[in-house]
Amino acid sequence: MELVSINFIAVLLAAVSNMVIGFFWYSPMLFGKQWMALMGIKEKDMGKMQEEAKNGYVLTFVAALAMAYVMAHFVGNLGLSTMGEAVQLGFWVWLGFIGATHVSDHVWIGKSMQLLYLNSGYRIVSTIVMALILTMWG
Repeated sequence: MELVSINFIAVLLAAVSNMVIGFFWYSPMLFGKQWMALMGIKEKDMGKMQEEAKNGYVLTFVAALAMAYVMAHFVGNLGLSTMGEAVQLGFWVWLGFIGATHVSDHVWIGKSMQLLYLNSGYRIVSTIVMALILTMWG
């Protein structure tokens, strides 16, 4: 695998897109209430949970940066340049790495399959959007 030229602005935008999609995905306007119910979280616990989540947001952003950086290498080494190719990359990265890991993890947490679908939905959307950003502006 060759070293490729990385557009660090695109990497940053891809990581930010991951956070923005997650913000909306898990907000009350989309799937936040369903996620809370599936996780067994009560409304009254959300204030405390949000306070404790600050470190989680930082770590999630660092993880998104790492994912975007690695995906930028895939885009460069594969020579991707179209939206169709980006969507395919996002899907295959999700299926082979993220989706497979989610299923494996989910088996052990004792939660409903609906939670797996909800969380996996967020991951497939954010992974495809990241691939699109990195392909179109990388």
